[in-house]
Amino acid sequence: PKLGSPTTELTVPKGSTNEPGDGNCLFNALSHAITGSYIQQNFIRSAIIRHMLTMENWLRSWLTPYNSVKEYIAGEGMDKNYTWAGDIEMLTMADLLNVYI
Repeated sequence: PKLGSPTTELTVPKGSTNEPGDGNCLFNALSHAITGSYIQQNFIRSAIIRHMLTMENWLRSWLTPYNSVKEYIAGEGMDKNYTWAGDIEMLTMADLLNVYI
């Protein structure tokens, strides 16, 4: 499924929004930037998790103390709503969206 298209031209942002500090902030921000609403944050979280599983070899050095992406997802509760995203999720998101951060 297609996530949508950016709500504005991809240039320097003209402003900012305050994302709820509920552990979904990265996923809320991505949903808002891509679709114009927060409704798709769970879909975006799931898409990032699915993509993580395809990046096992590349992410391996980032997973300490975990031995696999599946173990990381379970151990961190990343598949649960309100679990904060970190560097691994941001790296995965950048790869998924084919952007450099």
